[in-house]
Amino acid sequence: MLDELKPAFLDEIREVRAQASGPFLICGDFNQIYRAADKNSSSRLNLRHMRRFRRILDDCQLEELYLHGRL
Repeated sequence: MLDELKPAFLDEIREVRAQASGPFLICGDFNQIYRAADKNSSSRLNLRHMRRFRRILDDCQLEELYLHGRL
């Protein structure tokens, strides 16, 4: 995902969540970093994007589900 599209994508998650009246589940690989430990390459970590992603997850009361057997 291009970095310039990430804020709009996260805003869309917030908008969809606001319209949901009950439990809410989103599945997929968002290609965003939730924790620094999730970064598997030596490239620089964009802390601003990471904080925004975490804030959206917290605001929407979404939780990461652990993927067992992940490479």
